[in-house]
Amino acid sequence: METTVSYSLEIKDEYRCFHDTVEVYQEAVSFLISVVSENYDSIESAGNQQYKQRAVEKLVHKTEGNEARYKAFDKNNMK
Repeated sequence: METTVSYSLEIKDEYRCFHDTVEVYQEAVSFLISVVSENYDSIESAGNQQYKQRAVEKLVHKTEGNEARYKAFDKNNMK
């Protein structure tokens, strides 16, 4: 599996105000990449893109009817 993450941002002044946001984003993406890598086979067999997204969400988000397998994501990141 090949993984590529990229983003582009050009701000001329006061770019420092976005530093924390970009850092949180990078940490969240890194965490989700590790979750998907560990569970790739079950996610891949989930069906179409919508079902695959739901499978990942069920792994990281606790709901009334679902206990998240990777609880650290909800604990460390706001929904």
